[in-house]
Amino acid sequence: MADEVLAILARKRLTRSWLTESTGIPIATMSRRLNAQSAFTIDELVSIAQALEVPLGEILGPIATTAAVAA
Repeated sequence: MADEVLAILARKRLTRSWLTESTGIPIATMSRRLNAQSAFTIDELVSIAQALEVPLGEILGPIATTAAVAA
Protein backbone atom coordinates (compact mmCIF):
# COMPACT_ATOMS: atom_id res chain seq x y z
CA MET A 1 0.00 0.00 0.00
CA ALA A 2 2.95 2.30 0.58
CA ASP A 3 3.76 2.09 -3.14
CA GLU A 4 0.24 3.17 -4.04
CA VAL A 5 0.35 6.12 -1.62
CA LEU A 6 3.75 7.19 -2.96
CA ALA A 7 2.53 6.90 -6.55
CA ILE A 8 -0.51 9.07 -5.80
CA LEU A 9 1.68 11.65 -4.05
CA ALA A 10 3.98 11.76 -7.08
CA ARG A 11 1.10 11.99 -9.54
CA LYS A 12 -0.44 14.87 -7.59
CA ARG A 13 2.99 16.46 -7.00
CA LEU A 14 2.52 16.43 -3.24
CA THR A 15 5.13 15.80 -0.55
CA ARG A 16 5.32 13.44 2.39
CA SER A 17 5.39 16.51 4.63
CA TRP A 18 2.13 17.72 3.11
CA LEU A 19 0.58 14.31 3.75
CA THR A 20 1.64 14.26 7.41
CA GLU A 21 0.25 17.76 7.93
CA SER A 22 -2.99 16.94 6.10
CA THR A 23 -3.64 13.69 7.97
CA GLY A 24 -2.24 14.49 11.40
CA ILE A 25 -0.16 11.31 11.28
CA PRO A 26 3.20 11.99 12.97
CA ILE A 27 6.11 12.26 10.53
CA ALA A 28 8.03 9.37 12.15
CA THR A 29 4.99 7.11 11.86
CA MET A 30 4.34 8.14 8.25
CA SER A 31 7.98 7.52 7.41
CA ARG A 32 7.84 3.98 8.82
CA ARG A 33 4.64 3.28 6.89
CA LEU A 34 5.89 4.69 3.58
CA ASN A 35 9.19 2.83 3.94
CA ALA A 36 7.21 -0.40 4.54
CA GLN A 37 8.75 -0.84 7.99
CA SER A 38 5.30 -1.19 9.54
CA ALA A 39 1.74 -1.54 8.28
CA PHE A 40 -0.83 1.21 7.96
CA THR A 41 -3.87 1.05 10.22
CA ILE A 42 -7.30 1.28 8.59
CA ASP A 43 -7.82 4.68 10.25
CA GLU A 44 -4.57 5.94 8.73
CA LEU A 45 -5.58 4.68 5.29
CA VAL A 46 -8.96 6.39 5.52
CA SER A 47 -7.28 9.66 6.55
CA ILE A 48 -4.80 9.38 3.70
CA ALA A 49 -7.51 8.65 1.14
CA GLN A 50 -9.50 11.64 2.33
CA ALA A 51 -6.47 13.95 2.26
CA LEU A 52 -5.53 12.78 -1.24
CA GLU A 53 -9.15 12.90 -2.39
CA VAL A 54 -9.04 9.38 -3.81
CA PRO A 55 -11.21 6.33 -3.13
CA LEU A 56 -9.80 4.02 -0.46
CA GLY A 57 -9.75 1.25 -3.08
CA GLU A 58 -7.13 3.16 -5.06
CA ILE A 59 -4.78 2.95 -2.09
CA LEU A 60 -5.65 -0.66 -1.30
CA GLY A 61 -4.88 -1.56 -4.91
CA PRO A 62 -4.82 -5.28 -5.68
CA ILE A 63 -6.14 -6.17 -2.23
CA ALA A 64 -9.43 -4.40 -2.92
CA THR A 65 -9.72 -5.92 -6.41
CA THR A 66 -9.08 -9.44 -5.12
CA ALA A 67 -11.63 -9.03 -2.32
CA ALA A 68 -14.24 -7.71 -4.73
CA VAL A 69 -13.74 -10.64 -7.10
CA ALA A 70 -13.89 -13.16 -4.24
CA ALA A 71 -17.19 -11.75 -2.99
